[in-house]
Amino acid sequence: MRNAWLLILTIVVALPACTPHVSDPAKAHQLERALDTMLGRQESESRRIAQTAVYYTRDLARRYDVQPPAVWHNFLVNAGARQRGLCCHWTRDLMDRLIAMNLVHYELHWGVAYHDNPLEHSGVVVTPVGGRFEDGILLDGWRDCGDLHWSKVEADRFPWIPHPDAKPGVRIECK
Repeated sequence: MRNAWLLILTIVVALPACTPHVSDPAKAHQLERALDTMLGRQESESRRIAQTAVYYTRDLARRYDVQPPAVWHNFLVNAGARQRGLCCHWTRDLMDRLIAMNLVHYELHWGVAYHDNPLEHSGVVVTPVGGRFEDGILLDGWRDCGDLHWSKVEADRFPWIPHPDAKPGVRIECK
């Protein structure tokens, strides 16, 4: 048991701390431009998605009472000291908020890396309607504790795939 705690402490100390509750209007604007570029035209939905993703993840960090770094917060959730804040919680909550927007030009996908592995990680992937998952944009609120990370799926450091259990109307359960 002592070795397990030592391992956890070593991992937490070695990981870079994230800064929760960061507001960044420039980030929303950059994400909006990336969404417009992916769609091939300017759309008001791009702005709505970008602003919602950036500011709602910041709000979720407050709601989850995030304690950085993200892996440490996972430990707190798994130990029962926090109710929510695993990557699947961030993904589900952001996905639900974006679905409620009744998007016309974009589709939302539950992305997963390292599925069925202790390193499993989830995120929302946005694509144009009918677009390829691999060409989408990943939205990840967990990684930087509420300071939205976004990137092209194919350029991200994680090997993203569509979650095999994700279907419209089916909620993915956190493991």
